[in-house]
Amino acid sequence: MTKLDQLVERIHALPEAARTALALGCAQRLMNHHLSLPPAQRDPFTEALAPDLTLLWEALSVPSPKADAALRKLLKKHSSEPYADQIGRNGWPRGDDHPFAAAMYALKAYCLSDAKFGVGSAMRLIDAASDMAGSISEGLGEDLMSPRAKLRRQEATRPETNRVTAAIGLMGREGTTAGSLKKLRKIFEGGELGQFRGRNGSA
Repeated sequence: MTKLDQLVERIHALPEAARTALALGCAQRLMNHHLSLPPAQRDPFTEALAPDLTLLWEALSVPSPKADAALRKLLKKHSSEPYADQIGRNGWPRGDDHPFAAAMYALKAYCLSDAKFGVGSAMRLIDAASDMAGSISEGLGEDLMSPRAKLRRQEATRPETNRVTAAIGLMGREGTTAGSLKKLRKIFEGGELGQFRGRNGSA
């Protein structure tokens, strides 16, 4: 069983609210990265989901029927918007789909109570770091299957995998409380997405 397989099993074993919190932490990290890009590189369709993540944090902190209804309404709205059914497909027309997909997974984790969305958001975070490393390798003219390119991807994904692992442990130990949510946000706030340093000294 691979490390990622183990992460998937541990996510499935978390209580529902803890899985949603994990999905939200991963989505927030991807969204923060997206919003840090120059304006010309941001996708308005993705940016429009940023306020939804704020509402999700509030709903997890202070659960209420009103918050449930508002978030279910948002999910229904977003699910019917253009491109919503194209996430993850070849030819996605709006550039990087990781932050959009993770935000939708977090919303679905809250509203639909399915563990696969917690897993999906976590995998999106790890895949985003891998894709960034792959882009660097392509820019350097490296064979993506070469040992150097593989090492670059491993070093890029390791920090994100470690964050997900730490978040799973935290939520498993402490559950979903105001204190644990604050700690969770700190786990996902540190460092830039995919930040790593290769053995040759290049970032």
